[in-house]
Amino acid sequence: MSVDSPRAAAASILLRTIQGAMVEVPSTLSTAPPHVVLREGLRETPARVAKAWDHWLGGYEIDPHALMKSFEDGAEGYDEMVLVKDIPFYSMCEHHLAPFFGRATIGYLPQGKVVGLSKLARVVDAYARRLQVQERMTVDISQCVMNALAPLGVGVLIRARHLCM
Repeated sequence: MSVDSPRAAAASILLRTIQGAMVEVPSTLSTAPPHVVLREGLRETPARVAKAWDHWLGGYEIDPHALMKSFEDGAEGYDEMVLVKDIPFYSMCEHHLAPFFGRATIGYLPQGKVVGLSKLARVVDAYARRLQVQERMTVDISQCVMNALAPLGVGVLIRARHLCM
């Protein structure tokens, strides 16, 4: 986990802790009622949970700025707003380790540079797949677009459902 090092380091520690805790699940299940222990679907659960957390926190492995490969051809003289709506995302609240999910909208007013629309969705995904709060995620996405494109302006709207509330 090389990106955003203090938070990435904390996420790495959390992930190792979760993986370690998942190793204990089978022994915990040994004291559970027989119908729970014997269920086939629970045998691989610890490995699946560890793999899921690895994916959910995979955004630390992604440099969102590197995703923003801009180009100037086709952008010359373009002065209309670029808008991508309803970008789905799934994230984890850093306060409760509970999911929050929703849709993001990104708009910017180009100033000589544009980026492929799919890149904006990938930036949202990269920031969402970190321990997050909605407010920081909004600012991080906005700053990434500003740094990569130097547009006249950028707006980011995130609407989310928080399972911790």
